[in-house]
Amino acid sequence: MNQIGAVLHELGYVVAPLRLYTLHALAFAHQLSVRTQRWKLVVRAYYRTSLVAFDTIEEVLGFSYPLLFDMTTPHPERYSQARDNPDALATLEAYLTRGRSEFEPLRTRPAPKTVP
Repeated sequence: MNQIGAVLHELGYVVAPLRLYTLHALAFAHQLSVRTQRWKLVVRAYYRTSLVAFDTIEEVLGFSYPLLFDMTTPHPERYSQARDNPDALATLEAYLTRGRSEFEPLRTRPAPKTVP
């Protein structure tokens, strides 16, 4: 906590930690992703008629294909940048793990069925 946060805390304010990422669960778009200002990691999305869990697809295919997109490029979701940016991929996967551990206890309905 920085100095301003410490002063606010002493005054009785609740100081939430700064998040460098957001966890998106878009029901209308059928997509789960982790997003920073520059990067977007798509974890689940519909492909044709099935909800695909890209984070666990390695179990079925024998290889993984993470969907990491650089949102600062002119056509950001055209090609995955995961192979060229392993550090960004690792960072967003860590954010995903942290977000899931924080929000999973709040789940009020069963998780949707995915492929795999």
